[in-house]
Amino acid sequence: LNKVLNEQGAFVRKVSTVKSAARRLRAALQNRLIHRLETVPLFQQWPREDLEQVASLMVQERFRPGETIFRKLDRHSPLYFILKGTVQVSLFTPVEDPKLADLEEGTKEIVDQVILNKGQLFGETALLMGMTVQSEAVAQTAVKLLKINGSEFHSLLAAQPRAQQFVQAMAVERLKETAI
Repeated sequence: LNKVLNEQGAFVRKVSTVKSAARRLRAALQNRLIHRLETVPLFQQWPREDLEQVASLMVQERFRPGETIFRKLDRHSPLYFILKGTVQVSLFTPVEDPKLADLEEGTKEIVDQVILNKGQLFGETALLMGMTVQSEAVAQTAVKLLKINGSEFHSLLAAQPRAQQFVQAMAVERLKETAI
């Protein structure tokens, strides 16, 4: 056993050493994420402490090509941040009749489609405008993304008026572009 441990890295013998290495790894990963978030216009003016909070609330998910990320967004939906890969977001004609709101795919008219890549956000329109958006996001390649729960994001945004104005302006621009 000693020979194997020595060959594979004897540092695993002490629990405290392993815990310390895990803490350093977590801190390094969080720092990488914070640096990525700082490149997103929404987060460029946020203080580091708030970015640390955002990073700690984000949950990583992976999707294979062709997998659906979501089919509809509302004010409670998460905000998504693409770490890797390409996502196609399709916006559909609004459906006024609740009986028709869950029509099968292909029976709604596509209003707009956009391809999003690494470093881009999506899901902000419904989250910030407080409305349901008939849309669908599908992974075009292997996708790794982070998402933050809508209510947690609203709490963070409340403390950042500049960011709130930026996100609202971005959501309005997307609405204008798609004429929804």
